[in-house]
Amino acid sequence: MASFAFARKRKETELSKQGGEAIPPGLLRLKKDFEELDLPRTMKMNMNPEDISTFTVDLVPAEGPWRGGLFVFRFTVNTMSYPHEPPVALCLTQVYHPNINKEGKICLNVLRDDWKPFYTITTVLQSLQLLFTELVNPDDPLNKEAAALMKQNERRFDSVVRDTIRGGISVDGVRYRGNLAR
Repeated sequence: MASFAFARKRKETELSKQGGEAIPPGLLRLKKDFEELDLPRTMKMNMNPEDISTFTVDLVPAEGPWRGGLFVFRFTVNTMSYPHEPPVALCLTQVYHPNINKEGKICLNVLRDDWKPFYTITTVLQSLQLLFTELVNPDDPLNKEAAALMKQNERRFDSVVRDTIRGGISVDGVRYRGNLAR
């Protein structure tokens, strides 16, 4: 079985040659993911057609404490190892969130240990959207201060989130400029 899968991948790579160069199987898979992409209305994708392995996604949550904020995420896909390894995602927008740290690293199971090769870019984007509503996990935080406040006083936490989106305040040593969607 393994030799059949290897032979199939080799044949796909050989069949995908353009100008003598083989297209990495991960790039073929990424192209397929984009062809089947089902973006929710709260997201917009920005990419350079010359290099689809790096792209950004704008997310404007429609509900929850982050609603109305504009959050930009950069994704980098290693076309030599995708889909066997997940894309790397980074939040480029300052956000007060238990599962996103001050440097923009994201704690999301499908981007780490729970990644499976049959997941797609759509799977990742849907999970990312849920991270702003149903998948907020203060028990596995990257931003410990935000997680502690969420657990201790959810009402105050929601208020701080809304204030950081409006901007002009500092929380836990971070100055939030605001990121309201226009």
